[in-house]
Amino acid sequence: MLKIKFGINHDEYDALLRQQEGLCAVCRQPEKAAHHSRWGSNGKLRALAVDHDHVTGKVRGLLCSSCNGALGQLRESVEIIERLRAYLLKVRQ
Repeated sequence: MLKIKFGINHDEYDALLRQQEGLCAVCRQPEKAAHHSRWGSNGKLRALAVDHDHVTGKVRGLLCSSCNGALGQLRESVEIIERLRAYLLKVRQ
């Protein structure tokens, strides 16, 4: 599945995971979300998501479900992310 979807194999995924010390590339926290099925949680942590550029297909790193979702909600837009950062800094002043 990794090879088909992202062009990497399990060894490459594991190398990224080791490089990131098992943590999300953005928040530097481990994945906290558990796998869910329609019958409930199985109690196992979800694997970090493979983050990739949707235009080039290039793998950027591994993200937790929260950071991966946030990036998607922000449409992977550097401009929106920069405006959001500026807004947060302005509000703190």
